[in-house]
Amino acid sequence: MASVTIPDSVTEIGERAFQGCSLLASVTIPDSVTVIREFAFPGCSSLASVTIPDSVTEIGRSAFQHCSLLASVTIPDSVTEIGERAFQGCSLLASVTIPDSVTVIREFAFSGCSSLASVTIPDSVTEIRERAFEACSSLTNVTIPDSVTEIGRSAFKGCSSMASVTIPDSVTEIGECAFAGCSSLASVTLPNSVTEIGERAFQHCSLLASVTIPDSVTVIREFDFQGCSSLASVTIPDSVTEIRERAFEACSSLTNVTIPDSVTEIGRSAFKGCSSMASVTIPDSVTEIRECAFAGCSSLASVTLPNSLTEIRERAFEACSSLTNVTIPDSVTVIRELAFQGCSSLASVTIPDSVTVIREFAFSGCSSLASVTLTNSLTEIRERAFEACSSLTNVTIPDSVTEIAADAL
Repeated sequence: MASVTIPDSVTEIGERAFQGCSLLASVTIPDSVTVIREFAFPGCSSLASVTIPDSVTEIGRSAFQHCSLLASVTIPDSVTEIGERAFQGCSLLASVTIPDSVTVIREFAFSGCSSLASVTIPDSVTEIRERAFEACSSLTNVTIPDSVTEIGRSAFKGCSSMASVTIPDSVTEIGECAFAGCSSLASVTLPNSVTEIGERAFQHCSLLASVTIPDSVTVIREFDFQGCSSLASVTIPDSVTEIRERAFEACSSLTNVTIPDSVTEIGRSAFKGCSSMASVTIPDSVTEIRECAFAGCSSLASVTLPNSLTEIRERAFEACSSLTNVTIPDSVTVIRELAFQGCSSLASVTIPDSVTVIREFAFSGCSSLASVTLTNSLTEIRERAFEACSSLTNVTIPDSVTEIAADAL
């Protein structure tokens, strides 16, 4: 079936009415139709154009899904709802205007519309739902109106041509992965209305050069800016209490960061691989620096650890090859596995009275370490703790030590 004319007597196009009619090239929908229901035309891979009359109020779920030749569509002002996946996979759809009657752009509505270069979102829209424009790889920019309060999970994920986006003051939540993989996104301004930035929100935005996080945000979540390799500066406000796992991992252009006094926890691998970071000051408010937090920060020459720390966790400063000195505060009781492994420029270290255990590989490969001071509180030096410290000429082990692993030195 190559074409179909629907008569004026029809008021509804039912579910799956023309599903999979792969040679259907044209269809005329009369003014009598008010609803195009779920799966009405999905898989009509030869359908190049369709005119939706002013009588239609609802375009159902997956109504035109995978109509891969559909190049243009006009959505009339009568439409109040565009269902989930309505135009998903319409890979030749180049532009679309969403009328003022629509309040919600639903899940996957235009995802995979890889030719979609422009879209107009009206002031009536309050929500852009999950994956609404995911993988719209030709979309260069988008203006989000002041009416929108929520940008859903993965809403613009993989929009690799998007160079800029303006997020209005009305938005309170940016969902998980909302702009992840927007590899052309060079700048973004987050308004003070935003209280939550979801996990991976800007992950792998490789051209993003700077970002200002507003005072309304309290947590920088997991993987939020991971792989933003052009990110040279970031402003973290006093409102933030947690920098979560891998939040800034592999931000290789980040030269320095100021962590405010409000932060109590730096998550696992939070700054791992930030190879341009030259210095960092960790405030007294921080009680925990988790595993690999600064591992691979190969330009990090100095670090100030606060008196609030009780542990230096596994691999916390591993492979910080420019780190020349570090002062371990009196509050630390344990230096964990591989904490400073491979810090090849570290020349001296003083272990305070508070430390009772130096764990496995803690300083292994610190080839410039010429002196180390151990105090009388120390009871254990674990396996390979100082392995391959080739410049270490002598070390005095205090009487307090009851256990030294056979290969500790």
